[in-house]
Amino acid sequence: MVEPDLDPRYEFIVVLFNANDEAQTITVGELAGLQLRLHPRLQSSFDRVVRGATFDRANGTFTVPARTTAVFVNTGNSSVKLDMDGLRFLPLLYMN
Repeated sequence: MVEPDLDPRYEFIVVLFNANDEAQTITVGELAGLQLRLHPRLQSSFDRVVRGATFDRANGTFTVPARTTAVFVNTGNSSVKLDMDGLRFLPLLYMN
C-alpha cells in the first residue's frame, strides 16, 4: 500500500534548524541538482533574516542564518532521483 504524500504539492521538503548565533552552511551532496527553493511563505516573510536562507543547487549546499528555521521545497520538476532505500525521511541534519 502506498501512503499519501505529506504534502502533495511538493516532492521533497527539507527543514533545517540553526540554533547557533552564527550562520551555518551544510552540504548534502545527494541533494545536488534538485530544484529546491525557500518555501513561498518564507520567501514573502517580513523577516529579512529567514529570506536570507539559500540552497546552492550545483553542490547541494544550504546556508541558514543564525537562529533560523528554514524550509526548502521541491515541486517535483527535477530529473534527480534519490535512492532512499525505502525511507520516507532523510536523517536529521544538525547544524552546530
